[in-house]
Amino acid sequence: MDENARSAVAATLVLDGLSGGTYRIKTQSKFEDASGCSESTPFEVLSNGQLRLKSTITAGLSAEQCTGYEVVVAYHWRGNDVTTCTMQVETNDLNERPTFGAASYARDVEEDQPEDTQVGEPITATDPDRGQELQYTIISGNTGDVFRIGSCSGQIFTTEELDHEGTSSYTLRIRATDSGTPQFSVETTVRISVTNRNEEPTFPESGDYTFEVNEDAGVGGAFSPASAGAVDPDGDSLTYSLIGNDQAAVTINSGTGALTIAKTQHFNFELPAQQVRSFRIKACDAEFCAEQDAMVTTINRNDQPVVTPNQRFFVGEDQTAGGAVGTVLATDEDDGSTLTYSIVSGNTGAVFAIAGSTGAITVATGMSLDHETTPSYSLVIRATDDGITGHTTAKNGQATVSITVDDVNEAPQLSNLAATVEENDATAEITPLLPTGLSDPDGLEG
Repeated sequence: MDENARSAVAATLVLDGLSGGTYRIKTQSKFEDASGCSESTPFEVLSNGQLRLKSTITAGLSAEQCTGYEVVVAYHWRGNDVTTCTMQVETNDLNERPTFGAASYARDVEEDQPEDTQVGEPITATDPDRGQELQYTIISGNTGDVFRIGSCSGQIFTTEELDHEGTSSYTLRIRATDSGTPQFSVETTVRISVTNRNEEPTFPESGDYTFEVNEDAGVGGAFSPASAGAVDPDGDSLTYSLIGNDQAAVTINSGTGALTIAKTQHFNFELPAQQVRSFRIKACDAEFCAEQDAMVTTINRNDQPVVTPNQRFFVGEDQTAGGAVGTVLATDEDDGSTLTYSIVSGNTGAVFAIAGSTGAITVATGMSLDHETTPSYSLVIRATDDGITGHTTAKNGQATVSITVDDVNEAPQLSNLAATVEENDATAEITPLLPTGLSDPDGLEG
């Protein structure tokens, strides 16, 4: 009789020449090796001689638990048991389908764990048939083949480091197949959650940590590229700071990593020590920090010329046209720069001229100075450069130069002197007359 068969017929008894009697079971006992049989009297016999399982045995008999029974059936006829039949009813072992204990399972594994990390407890099925070997396979959901399963154990392992930020969970379909004939299999699902762990921030190897800044950018001038660019795999907020920031020349935005000039006097291209600055950038989340070497190169720009302030010259009022007054001093930090000088204002009467290439001031051609008329001048002098390579736009600076015209003692002047004499008088004396006009440019008497 096949196992697990409900109301299965074990045998049909046929008696020749007798009729009108009834069948009854005298005894039914388990085989000696059938201690697992849970029913002591599982069979019944019908009036037609069929020996079958009682209808109350809804699951039939299991060959693995109950190998069989010995049943003695009697035929009762006219008040007596006229004959008996002893039958050995064996439970026919059939291949049965394995089963998982649950329709689905859940497992966790932390991200960044090494290859071959076990993912929780094994996923195992059971097979009611003795001696069966189950084979486990992953049939779907294994995106990227990041998991494998022990074919005999049902243990799931990782095949590489997992990333919570990339894929936070997987749903695998697992199949267990027995070794019976015919083969049976069963399937279940396993949801694997990749748990997050705080990962260290990093400065990508592909990042650019060589910055540039123009020397004329001024306080707050931005570097290029603008920021340090650290990355946190978890998306956590980072706090930036600087290490080895000599003279606090650089400042960094603690929230964005943006780099700017803190002190302009430390970014002068004309000073070799300030052309390149090195420092370290530090980026921290709540637990971990990363550091990165960086440097900033000062880019040369056209500097503004500086006319030395408070220059003062003295010249006598008797200086002739073309005579020297003084030479204006100006500087330009850019190597090789050529300055051109000009008078912007204050040159009343255009009495002065300036040499464009040297800054030398002279009395203009055809002009003279007069202390009594104009004792001093305030000239605004401009010095204009010729730019630098790559930056040809000229810049200029200017300042006021004071010129004092010194007084010089000048000879007095007589005018309108006259005398009379009679004509044809050879003996006449000429009597001098006092001048009617006498002046001194310096206003002196005597």
